[in-house]
Amino acid sequence: MKKWILYIFLLALPHSIWAQSINMKGTIYDGLSFFPINEANVYNFSTKNYVFTDKKGQFQMNFKLNDTIIISKSIYRQELIVINQDHIDRGYLEVHLYYKAIVLKEVTVYAITPDYGQFIDEVVNSKLSDAYYHIKGAQLSEEQLNFVKYQNNPPSMLQQTPMSSPVTYFYQKYNKKYKNIQLAKELNDLREEVDMVPVKYNREMVAELTGLSGEELVDFMMYCRFSYYDIIRMSSEQIRQSILKYWTDYQYYKIINKE
Repeated sequence: MKKWILYIFLLALPHSIWAQSINMKGTIYDGLSFFPINEANVYNFSTKNYVFTDKKGQFQMNFKLNDTIIISKSIYRQELIVINQDHIDRGYLEVHLYYKAIVLKEVTVYAITPDYGQFIDEVVNSKLSDAYYHIKGAQLSEEQLNFVKYQNNPPSMLQQTPMSSPVTYFYQKYNKKYKNIQLAKELNDLREEVDMVPVKYNREMVAELTGLSGEELVDFMMYCRFSYYDIIRMSSEQIRQSILKYWTDYQYYKIINKE
């Protein structure tokens, strides 16, 4: 009888150790600027408990091995973490969040008057550039343009309707494979460059170049203040050279502050 009790105890012991919950602290940073992110939501999917980070990006919560943690904050991509033994042994969780960013190839900014009536008047009376007259067909009147269009492509009742190409219409509208391919292509086109940001610029690379670690490394990365645009447009070598330049400036900055 005593042996059976001992066996049951030994079998139950690993489970109790596995299920043991520990109180863990952590910090949520912006993955590029390394500024702490306040009011980020840290949600334990396994226990349904959640907390928010403070102004320093810090939080404190109970975790156990294999808990699934979801970290989220508006304008940032969600981060999912499964608590492993390394997290348990370290007793500290550090998470980097990156923007839900899309790179626009070109942005045109216009200075307009806040008065709507005046804005309409400026648009109506604005003069066209001389380059406009070199565009093919720009010299034609509206009637002449319509006549040219009619000659090249006579009007049809089926134009711009599914009946003009029913096979293509039904394929594009209902075929899941086509939709998934188009969606994947769109996502890849928009996110490919942004997804390279954590690969081209990260904590490990900066630590290797400067020899810094811990809080001093975080302070230096906050000092650098690279933008997403900077990292995307620069090559890996240009980023390394910029880090080294910032490192020289940072050392001088520290000396000045001490004095």
